[in-house]
Amino acid sequence: MSGRRRSKVPPMFRLWERLKSLRRLLYDWSRTGTTNSMCNIKTLQVENDRIKLIHPVDWDMIRTLETELSRQWEAKEVYWQQKSRVKWLKKGDQNSAYFHTVTRTRRKRNFVSGLRNEEGEWVTKETGKATIATNFYQTLFTSETQVPNMTERVANLPIAHSVTPQMNAQLTAEVLPSEVRSTVFSMGSKQAPGSDGLTGKFFKVFWDIVGTSVVEAVISFFASSRMLRSFNHTWLTLIPKVDSVETIRQLRPISLCQFVYKVITKIIAERLASMLP
Repeated sequence: MSGRRRSKVPPMFRLWERLKSLRRLLYDWSRTGTTNSMCNIKTLQVENDRIKLIHPVDWDMIRTLETELSRQWEAKEVYWQQKSRVKWLKKGDQNSAYFHTVTRTRRKRNFVSGLRNEEGEWVTKETGKATIATNFYQTLFTSETQVPNMTERVANLPIAHSVTPQMNAQLTAEVLPSEVRSTVFSMGSKQAPGSDGLTGKFFKVFWDIVGTSVVEAVISFFASSRMLRSFNHTWLTLIPKVDSVETIRQLRPISLCQFVYKVITKIIAERLASMLP
C-alpha cells in the first residue's frame, strides 16, 4: 500500500464478522443430519440393543452408548423447553411432552389468521396483513402537525437545569470492561433472540472466548457514538392481547433486539436509573 498504514478494523465490525462466521458454521452443522436428538436416540437404542446380544457382552461399549443416550435425551428436553418459553419448570424427569404441548398451544394462540382493514374487510393474505400493520404504525408514529423550529423553541424555554455537572460526569464516565461484563451476566439467558439468533446464554457460557470482542465492541460504541447497522437490526413481532384477534389494535408490538444492542442500552439505562429520582 506504498507507505500507507492499513486502517484498523473497528471492534464492532470485527465482532459482527466473527458472529456471522459462527452462524454460518452452525447452519452447515445443522444440515449434517446429526443434530436431531430424536433420530440420534433411536439410532443409539438400536445399537445398544444390538451390542447386548453379542457374546461376550462389551460392557464398556454399552456404558458409552448409554451415556450418549442420556445426553441426547437431555438435549431433546432442553430443545423443547426453549421452544415452550417455560421458565418456572426446571428440566429433568423427561418433561419434553409437557414442553411440546405448551409450544403447540402458544403457537396456536399467537397465530393471527386474519385482520380487518380500515374498511372493515377481512384480510387473510400475509402481504395484506403486513400492509395493515405497516400503515397503522406509520400513522401512529407520524406527527399530524409539523411545528417549525421546534428544537430551537424548546431549547430556549426557561426550564431550570436538573442535571448537575457531577451527575453529567457520572453519566458520561468511561465504560470499563468490568461494567460490560457485569451487565452481560445480569441479563436474562433465555429471552427471545434477535435476528442473529444468539441468546444471552451463548455469551455467558462462552465468555472466555467471546468476552474480549464483546467488551471492545461495546466500549467502542461509547467512545465513538457509532452503532453498526447490523447490530441495530431489530425484528418486530406482534403479540395478541385477546384470544380472538380481529384488528391491529388488539396486537401488542415488541422488539427482538440483538444481545449486544441490549447490553449497550442496559448500560445507559442503569446509569440513568441512578439519576432519575
